[in-house]
Amino acid sequence: MKNNSCDNTLCLISDGEVRLLPDGGGGNLILCRACYQHEINFRGYRNRNLEAGEQFPTPEWKALEVYGPGVNVEHEDFPMEEWKYAVACGDTSIGYVEWVKHQEEVERCEPSN
Repeated sequence: MKNNSCDNTLCLISDGEVRLLPDGGGGNLILCRACYQHEINFRGYRNRNLEAGEQFPTPEWKALEVYGPGVNVEHEDFPMEEWKYAVACGDTSIGYVEWVKHQEEVERCEPSN
């Protein structure tokens, strides 16, 4: 069975949510949950033989950005690069859209000058 939105072919269902998984080279893979898990298992196996700076990223599913029509529109006040930096630093583990909503809430609660 193949999810047409998924970049891989190990899908368990033909539709459903897909997310962006960084490929380690500056791009992203678009994967369903089953293909994501297969990729993470493979990366974990490969990472055992690689030095720390050479290892593939293995983020949790919940930290990945949901991919789909209209989902990945970047917010002008909260760039995706800032979210990626926050994820890389361990400051957040939520997806981009949730992070933007949180940033908007924080901004609303800050006293204005």
